[in-house]
Order: sequence, then C-alpha cells, then structure tokens
Amino acid sequence: TKMTKLEKNNPAYLLKIGINIRKWRELKGIKQEQLANQLGITKAALSNIENDKTDISLHRIEDIARCLDLEVMKLFNNPLDLLLHPH
Repeated sequence: TKMTKLEKNNPAYLLKIGINIRKWRELKGIKQEQLANQLGITKAALSNIENDKTDISLHRIEDIARCLDLEVMKLFNNPLDLLLHPH
C-alpha cells in the first residue's frame, strides 16, 4: 500500500528500532560503552539511537547487527517477542 503524504510526515510512522537494539544489546550482556566503542561512536550517540532520538542509516543498522552477532532482520523485532513466539 502507498503511504499518504500525511503518513510520510508523521513521526509515528517512522521506523523505531532503538528499543530493540537496546534490548538485544542487554540480552547479549554488552554495555552501551562497549557497543559504542565497537561502532566508533560516542556513548551519547548510541544512547540517541537506542532512544530513537536520531535517524539511523541502514549501514549503521548493519554495523550494529554485526557487532551484536545478529542477522539484520532480528533488530526489527523485539527479542522478547522472538523468545516467546519463535517462528
């Protein structure tokens, strides 16, 4: 389906994966500072990503997935949902 102009401009329709990144990171036992260092960004920048306060590129999503040893698509899912309802 095609999105309307209103939907495109409404932040509620933007992809929000920060919370999933944080939950996967925590599930893997990785500290925010550790992941930020691996990504070559500041802890504050990672915090902004995890709190959906900044846009995130596909390249950055791929980097995060690699650092967390995950398939990229897993970052689009809440890890608790996947654990409770495996496909």
